[in-house]
Amino acid sequence: MKFTSVISRSLFSLAALAALSCASAQAAEKAHIQPLDKAIQARYDAITKMLESGTPSADIGRALYWPDVIVTGQGAEKVYRGLDALQPTLAAVLKDLGPHCKFSVRDPAAQSGSVAAVYSQLGCKSATAGQPDINLRLLYVWEKRGNEWKVVREMYSEGTIN
Repeated sequence: MKFTSVISRSLFSLAALAALSCASAQAAEKAHIQPLDKAIQARYDAITKMLESGTPSADIGRALYWPDVIVTGQGAEKVYRGLDALQPTLAAVLKDLGPHCKFSVRDPAAQSGSVAAVYSQLGCKSATAGQPDINLRLLYVWEKRGNEWKVVREMYSEGTIN
C-alpha cells in the first residue's frame, strides 16, 4: 500500500511538472515576485539562520523536507528515498558546507495546485581555508500539505544558474 502511495505521488508530481512546464514560460514573464516565491525565500532565509546558528542537521532537514522526500543529483551514490535515509548524508554535507550559505530563488515558481517547481541556487563560502566556494543548482519540487510548503523532490548539480 505504501509503495502504491509513493508511485501515485511520484506520477502526480511528474504530471504536475509537465503541466507546470507550460506555465513556467508565462510565470517567467511576470516582473514581480509571486507570493509563493516570497514564501519559499522566507523558508530559505530561515534555513540560512539555522545554518549560521549551528542548528542540528536533523532540525534543518525537518524544516526543509517532507519525510517522504526523494533526493538525487550529480555524483550521488544512490537515490535517497525518505528523510531518514537522507539524514546521515545531509549531516555530512551540512558539516562540509559550513555556516556561511545562502539559498536564493532564481526563477519564478511554476505552481499547479499544491505542487510547485522552483529553480534555486545555493552558494556557500568554503568552511575550509584554501578550498573553493561551493555553488549548487537546485531543482526543488515543493508540496503544500495543510498550510505548509516543503520540498518533496530534489535534484542538484554543481554550478551556478545564470
